[in-house]
Amino acid sequence: MIKDKKKGLVLNEGYNDFKLGSNVSEYLDRPHSLRHFEPTFLSDTYHFDDEDIDLWCNEDGTIYTIRCLSSCTYNGIELIGMAYDDFTKLMQVDSPDEVDALYMMDANGKGHSEDVTGFYSLGLKVWFDNQKNSIYVDDISGPIVNVFIVSSFDE
Repeated sequence: MIKDKKKGLVLNEGYNDFKLGSNVSEYLDRPHSLRHFEPTFLSDTYHFDDEDIDLWCNEDGTIYTIRCLSSCTYNGIELIGMAYDDFTKLMQVDSPDEVDALYMMDANGKGHSEDVTGFYSLGLKVWFDNQKNSIYVDDISGPIVNVFIVSSFDE
């Protein structure tokens, strides 16, 4: 039996064959680039081109966060671009455990707001485009723009 490596999001575990808690060295034979964002992040970020994901690792290379940028499937359903209400229904959760609003600037100097939501039981931080520029959870209005699979909400 051939096992499909492209299984998508596995809650509290990883994405495709990238696993939280594994060492990044297991994946470095794939096309990737190394980035370091100072002073925001205290660790290096590995971007894997073919999957369009980022991995954040601690000093010994253990993966503690996986960020899906352009695609994140769960049970065959694409999450990037999904509306908040559809996401909470699919995941069978009422609301996030935490919400924060961030103002983001793009390379052209244009800004927009994003809602960063934490779903502890799912091991996910999900960023939604905040089309109303509101900080209230009832006002989360835009589509998902990023999905972070996290090993801890303390990072």
